[in-house]
Amino acid sequence: MTLGLKAFLRGITHHSGHHADLPLVENSSFRAVPSHFDRPAPDPVLPMDLERYIFELAGWNDAKACSSLLLVAKRVYSWIFVLQHNILLFDAKNPIPKMQHIITTRSREFLKANVKAVVFRVTTQADVVRFLNICKDVVHLALISDGSSFHMNSLGMYILDLRPRSVSMHLVQAFDFSSSDLRIPFFSQLTHLHLTDWPNEWSKLKLDNPQLFPELTHLAFTHWSHNPDHLALFDRILTKRLPLQELVLVVIWDGFKRPFGFSDKLMEDVRLVFMPIKDYVQDWHDFVAGGTQNMWSYAEQITWVRKEKRLLASQIKPRR
Repeated sequence: MTLGLKAFLRGITHHSGHHADLPLVENSSFRAVPSHFDRPAPDPVLPMDLERYIFELAGWNDAKACSSLLLVAKRVYSWIFVLQHNILLFDAKNPIPKMQHIITTRSREFLKANVKAVVFRVTTQADVVRFLNICKDVVHLALISDGSSFHMNSLGMYILDLRPRSVSMHLVQAFDFSSSDLRIPFFSQLTHLHLTDWPNEWSKLKLDNPQLFPELTHLAFTHWSHNPDHLALFDRILTKRLPLQELVLVVIWDGFKRPFGFSDKLMEDVRLVFMPIKDYVQDWHDFVAGGTQNMWSYAEQITWVRKEKRLLASQIKPRR
């Protein structure tokens, strides 16, 4: 029996009223304890896949913690270093130095393989084109305009190789929608579209034409007005995409201006959701990181609840 265990048992004996100097009755089971229990237990060893998952989950949940995680171990460094490049945020007031540093210090192969989501708040189209010509496997793209110096005229011709699944941008500036053939490869796999175009530009986009966005299931508008012609577009979109049933149409609402002017038909459509957004970049990051605290997830939850309530109401038979 170890000295520590003897001391522990003596303490219990003394506390229970026995004299501390009385001999302890040693149980044979204690004497049979192997000697290696006297040594400190080794640190637990986790399977490599589980260990990587834990560290990557920590990095996803707290991007600021990645810098500390890089210092844990060499293997952890390799995991987190890649993770840091999966989602890149160029949304500072002066993001060009950061972008140039990444381009000049990382290989093209590394960037192409690992950069999957990018948000830009930049001042020149050349910077966007330069970066996206390297990162051709980007699946989530957001271009935030400052409204004056950022022009994306004909940007589409430079990023035709991309096949994003979610996009947030000013489409009219970037693409030519005047062609009769609206099968633009850039939109062929697009499911989530957040428009920053102004209402007077919507007619150029032909959003109610399913040919343009064949896979679209989620559509959001930042700018909108109570103009009947503009509101009629919502009705046409929901009507022409009615067979899909899963379209979620989000109207980003400031919470103060009452959304009047919408027809009863529109207001009764379970897919139409009004939603305020405080920080779009944070919302976007949560979405591409697989989170649930973003406008798309909230809209899906709201739509699902409405459908369930409507289904339940249809199954309740009125009393005769």
